[in-house]
Amino acid sequence: MRWAWVRTATVIVVALVLLPLLTLYAYLLLWFLPDLTSNVRPALWLVTLRF
Repeated sequence: MRWAWVRTATVIVVALVLLPLLTLYAYLLLWFLPDLTSNVRPALWLVTLRF
């Protein structure tokens, strides 16, 4: 039974930590990819440079 708890905890950790991180990574990649391929600095970087 001990290994069942370990496996359950691992699945919960993966679901709570890795999935949001992968979703955020995919969103940022899609956000910056057109700007990076056209050799134009992303608008978000320009906004952060002003401050």
